[in-house]
Amino acid sequence: MNDSGRRLTVTKASSAGAPRYGGTAQAPSGLVAARMKSIYDGHSSKGLDVNEATAAMIKEGRKAYRDYHLDRHRFLQYGQDVIVFPWSGARLAQTMVLAVRREGAKASIENFAVFVEKTSAADLKDLLVAIKEQGLPETDELAREARQLQSDRFDRYLIPYHQRLAFSRRFLVREGFAELIDDLLAADAVTVG
Repeated sequence: MNDSGRRLTVTKASSAGAPRYGGTAQAPSGLVAARMKSIYDGHSSKGLDVNEATAAMIKEGRKAYRDYHLDRHRFLQYGQDVIVFPWSGARLAQTMVLAVRREGAKASIENFAVFVEKTSAADLKDLLVAIKEQGLPETDELAREARQLQSDRFDRYLIPYHQRLAFSRRFLVREGFAELIDDLLAADAVTVG
């Protein structure tokens, strides 16, 4: 790097492999989740760069969507665990995960779904009813349930309270949460696997 000339010289590395990125996969935005659901519902995939691999994935996704009736089944009982399809954005899904954790359940986000361990769909629905009746706490309070508050470069320098505030402003949302819970409570469950 040449500071005086404000130039950066980039050369090909001898290993020249693909870059590696750390961290976990991020849940999709609400727009992406809505578009994915629309595609799975059988609506046009127009506007997508559909090559052979993409077409095969869409076909496989639509088959699973139809087989499990995910248009009306939002809860899949899979052994002792439940997979919930909120079909919402990452912030609403993360808010739901932390609200469920606050009630003592083990929950995590897995791409488009919320995974809740060692529970039944009926018990999870009861838990969602309880969350709805109690009301959602402030998001900075809900952030206490997060496993990792530090997501930004300088978060490690913040006191825990400010880390929770930063996390809640980046990843949690109150708006639309009650509607998501109502939508989920109206949905059916199915046992798979």
